[in-house]
Amino acid sequence: MRAQEIESAEREAAAIGANIARLRHTIAGIAEEAGRSPDSVDLHGATKGVDAQRIAAAIRHGLLRFGENWVQEAAPKIRAVNELTVEASLPAPQWRMIGHLQQNKVNRALEVFDAIDTVDSLRLAQVVSRRAGISGREKPVDVLLEIDFTGARERAGFKLGLDGDDARLPSFMHDARRIMALPNLRVVGLMTVGPMAGDPEAARPGFRRLREVRDTLAETEPRAALTHLSMGMSGDYEAAIQEGATIVRLGSAIFGPRPAGRTY
Repeated sequence: MRAQEIESAEREAAAIGANIARLRHTIAGIAEEAGRSPDSVDLHGATKGVDAQRIAAAIRHGLLRFGENWVQEAAPKIRAVNELTVEASLPAPQWRMIGHLQQNKVNRALEVFDAIDTVDSLRLAQVVSRRAGISGREKPVDVLLEIDFTGARERAGFKLGLDGDDARLPSFMHDARRIMALPNLRVVGLMTVGPMAGDPEAARPGFRRLREVRDTLAETEPRAALTHLSMGMSGDYEAAIQEGATIVRLGSAIFGPRPAGRTY
């Protein structure tokens, strides 16, 4: 690598580190203002379209949890990042599936990811449970149940409305309880993605409703450890934290402008 390229890479790594430090400070402040512990929100990196070197830079600055959207893109990248962390004696990161998971990709996803944040149907959960058992994993797979409040046909997730009287809620609760009873899975919370409206406040009702649904589900299943609410991205994470997010998934806020054609 030429000296100019090394200097550019070092500048980029320093910028990533500065972004992480700034975001952690901001996240802690938002949580405190909302009456929450500053440690109650975990920052995850959304790394679709982000190369291995930049992810390794984030790891050097203490970020250890990353989400990828596609199994086929994630597999070689994760291998490359893991090799870089070993070479540099860095901590091993955790990898989470944050994109829609097709049933025919479950086996590969279980090989690649530590957790699946986008279980969006009873059928998918049953497939993950069965194949996790066959794979001989030592521990259950941590999963989040994905809910979509936007109603958009192209969005994945259990479809629910913002109204507490939504007629679809009993069906979701029934499916969720069946999922929590499956072997080889551990449902640790819920996840949603806000509308891509460019207005953080447009996402707030869905974030609030996700918390309400989680609380209702936890009341009916007191043994379940539904700890997490994964919601909030680079454009709306402040509203998500105010409404109870325990995980925010940020891409461009950490790694800079996304590559053309990509979304974080």
